Amino acid sequence: MSLVSDLHRRFATLIAELTKFGLIGTFGLIIDLGGAALLHGKAGFGPLMAKAISASVASVISYTGHRLWTFRHRASQGILRGGLIFFGLNLIGLVISLLVIGFVTGALRLQSLAAYNAAQVVGVLLGMGFRYWSYRRWVFLAFAPGQAGLLPEPAAPELTPAPLADRSSHPAPGRHVPADRPRAERFQADQA
Repeated sequence: MSLVSDLHRRFATLIAELTKFGLIGTFGLIIDLGGAALLHGKAGFGPLMAKAISASVASVISYTGHRLWTFRHRASQGILRGGLIFFGLNLIGLVISLLVIGFVTGALRLQSLAAYNAAQVVGVLLGMGFRYWSYRRWVFLAFAPGQAGLLPEPAAPELTPAPLADRSSHPAPGRHVPADRPRAERFQADQA
């Protein structure tokens, strides 16, 4: 595989992953910011408690979306282990948001709902950058180098046959690869 085509595939995978991350993140953001504003503004919860509750609900929804859609092409850990790490990292992201909110409402003494919502947005953006980096590093792991798990699914089958040397490493089209084989090998077989 040439360097250019390898870079193209990795870049295409990254763009698709970032797009899905952004969509799930936007949905979680609506739940987080909207829920916190409702809990703080209408229900009378304190600013930090409102944020903690809304962020917790948004985290559960985000984990489900990221596991089933955004990062499904990456090697996943078991649900319990991956979930614990995910929620631990979300807790760090929540602390980032709470620090910003605490600074704005406490140190700066800005108590308006507009100031609170602005602090939420800044905190969420900082936390989002941390979350994306940390999810890829510790929750939704990349396959080992050279494995097909990093490659996006091709849009259309190749029109030119592969050289004979390359055919030996892939099963014939339609050939079943047992489920006990590593995930990357099954993915490669499906792509052949």
